[in-house]
Amino acid sequence: MNSTSKIIAAVLLFILVIAPVSADVRWQDLDADQQRILQPLAQDWDGLDPERRERLSRGAREWLRMDAAERDEARQRLQRWQQMNPEQQQHIRSRYQEFRALPPEEQRRLRQRYEVFQSLQPDRRQELRDRWQDSRSPARDGARTGREGQLRDGSQPRDIQSSPRGGMGAGGGNGGGGMGGRR
Repeated sequence: MNSTSKIIAAVLLFILVIAPVSADVRWQDLDADQQRILQPLAQDWDGLDPERRERLSRGAREWLRMDAAERDEARQRLQRWQQMNPEQQQHIRSRYQEFRALPPEEQRRLRQRYEVFQSLQPDRRQELRDRWQDSRSPARDGARTGREGQLRDGSQPRDIQSSPRGGMGAGGGNGGGGMGGRR
C-alpha cells in the first residue's frame, strides 16, 4: 500500500467514527493540506453527499494534527477494521451508536472504566475478558443470572470490583469496541 493509499485509508477510518453533520464542504473550502490528502477523491468530490464531504474534511484535519505514532496507530485500527467481516463491522457501528446515545456522564464513566482496564497487565485483562465471557454463557452452577457478569444478588464478582474505579464489569476492553479511542 503506498503512502497516499495509507492516508486515504486512515482518513476513511475517521469517517466511520465521526458523527454526521449537515455542513456542506466544497473542494475549494479545503485548505491545501486537506486537498493534498484527499486528492484521490477530487474528481468525485462534488458527487459525494454533503455529510460525507464534511466527515472527510474533518478526518483530514485530524490526520494533519497527528504525530507519526498516532498515524501508525490509526493505520493499524483501519487494518483491523478492514479484516472484519460485515457483521462484525455492523456490530461495532451499532455499539458505537448506543454509546453516543448515552448521557455524557455515563460516557465519561465508561471511558474511565476502559482506561482502568487498559492500565492492567495484559494477562489480567485477558483473565477479566474470559471471566466476563463465562458470565455471559448459560449458568452451569446456577450462581449467575446472565446479567452482564452480575451475581444473583446484583453484585459483581470481587475481582472485578477491586479496581479503584469499579473495574470493568460488563466487558470493557473487548478488543474492538472502540470506546476508548481519541476524544
